[in-house]
Amino acid sequence: FDNLFRSLLTMFEVSTLDNWTTLVLYPIVDDAGATLDPQRDRALGRAIFFLCFIVFTSFFLLNMFVGVVVISFNRVKEAADGLFLSQQQQLWIEAQRIMMKFRPTVRLAPSGAPGATHAFALVQSRPFEFFVATAIVANVAALCSEHHGMVEAHRRSLAILNYVFSAVFAAEAALKLVAVGRLYFHNSWNRFDFALVIVSVVSVIEDVYFKDALPLNLT
Repeated sequence: FDNLFRSLLTMFEVSTLDNWTTLVLYPIVDDAGATLDPQRDRALGRAIFFLCFIVFTSFFLLNMFVGVVVISFNRVKEAADGLFLSQQQQLWIEAQRIMMKFRPTVRLAPSGAPGATHAFALVQSRPFEFFVATAIVANVAALCSEHHGMVEAHRRSLAILNYVFSAVFAAEAALKLVAVGRLYFHNSWNRFDFALVIVSVVSVIEDVYFKDALPLNLT
């Protein structure tokens, strides 16, 4: 894609399924380069990305629609059931529903590793959370600034920023692992962040050592 706006516009066209094969799929599959004529079915592998996108968005939108219908039905059903119950019975049912929603939570505590107490105090502080959130926003802004026809200075700046943000996120994961140990993986967001850190590290290694050998950019 040339820039973020055109990529979003293209994916919106694909998600509508309105003549997307003629407008998007065929030109991309037949594309041979900026200065070359199109070649029929030159890169069929590119179609896999759009097929996966359609399957994901279709299932997601369908499940979201079904979820809204089910929630609305349950609300109407609960309101109708309340017509035949006394106020005490309704309060008892509501109390039972609240109790059913309770789930045990894992209480974080410093691990026994050297320096865990100081690392735990650091990762639990508000300035640390604000710094990480700022780094995430800045990283997203840097990724969104990538576009077709970038000058070499801009390209180098993005590469340097990629290294810096990868180091920041890797340091965050390392500090949290030292602070809480295996409890770090009990949180689903931490597992997601750790997976992103692994991908970031692999992308840096790919960019430094295998940039010309691999046909893709993991960033």
